[in-house]
Amino acid sequence: MNVSYEKRDFIFEPMHYLALLERKINALDQAAPLVGWQLPEVFPTLRRLLEARMGHIGKREYVQVLRLMETFSPEQTEAAVKQAITVGRYRLRCGKALATMQY
Repeated sequence: MNVSYEKRDFIFEPMHYLALLERKINALDQAAPLVGWQLPEVFPTLRRLLEARMGHIGKREYVQVLRLMETFSPEQTEAAVKQAITVGRYRLRCGKALATMQY
C-alpha cells in the first residue's frame, strides 16, 4: 500500500476502483487510478481479444477478469489468463475456472 503525507498528493490503488469501473464501464479508458498500473502483457492482450470479439461487453468482461485479483493472487490470475488465451476460451467463465485450478 502506498502512503503519502504530502499536501495535495493523490495515491490511487487500482484494485479499489474496479468495482466502480465495472458499473461505469465507459470510464475505463479515462480512469486516473489505472494510469501507470503495470500489468503483465497478457492482460492488455486479453482486453484486445475480448473487445474485438464482444465489443463494449468485452470491456466489462475484462474488468471482471481483473477483479479476480481481489480473490486470487496476481500470479494465479495471470496464469489463468495465459491458459485461457492459449486454449482460446477467454470469456469470464474461463476466468471463474481459476477457483478450480491446481497449483
